[in-house]
Amino acid sequence: VRALLARTYLHDLTSDLACYHDEQVIRLAVNVANYGTSPARLKVLFAIQARPVAQRELVLPPATDRRIAVQVSRAGHVPDTDDPQLQQRGGLVEFSAELHRAGHTIDRMRSAFVLWNPAVVRSGPSVRLEDNYFRLNGRPTLIAGTNTTGIMFYAADENPLVWDHDFAQAADAGLRIWRILHISPFAHRGYQGIARHSASHLADPPPRRLVRQMDAVIQLAQHHGIIVMPSL
Repeated sequence: VRALLARTYLHDLTSDLACYHDEQVIRLAVNVANYGTSPARLKVLFAIQARPVAQRELVLPPATDRRIAVQVSRAGHVPDTDDPQLQQRGGLVEFSAELHRAGHTIDRMRSAFVLWNPAVVRSGPSVRLEDNYFRLNGRPTLIAGTNTTGIMFYAADENPLVWDHDFAQAADAGLRIWRILHISPFAHRGYQGIARHSASHLADPPPRRLVRQMDAVIQLAQHHGIIVMPSL
């Protein structure tokens, strides 16, 4: 109740990449909003795998929204790709931001990124079309699936933590195909909210953001036995 009345909260927690390859610096950021009637003395605590990695203190005037960003060295803060617990989660690394005021935690957000691991990608299902049948791991199989859209690359509440949960739920329900409609907008200027696009834009080198989001999607899907079917 105290937090609701204060009208001070976090939103848009992100990492700079959805999937990290050889990068040695992780960039985390979150917005802090104060829509109360008085200045707020606040502390933001960032954590990776439930271990604190950085904190920032600020005084936020009323009707103010501020982006708080930190850089975290991968060494010593992020597990190695061969860590057994990390491999069990398909390379998924959780991180969080907490908002503290007057000694109380008044808001908390969770998200995740993926550490690229070709072994996880190779561990997933093999599928091909032969004699008008889908062959799953070499056997003719009737495969059921579901559909989503490119909004998973754009919406504020879409991230690898959400994708991992969705893939796990789909696999539990017996769904093996994950169709992603409308990728082409984000190969052009979709991240800027510009709708005009065509499939021809996929001929251009895609933005790094999209590439690493697709890396995360593919690796997590393979980990859960899900076949990704991208569509233009």
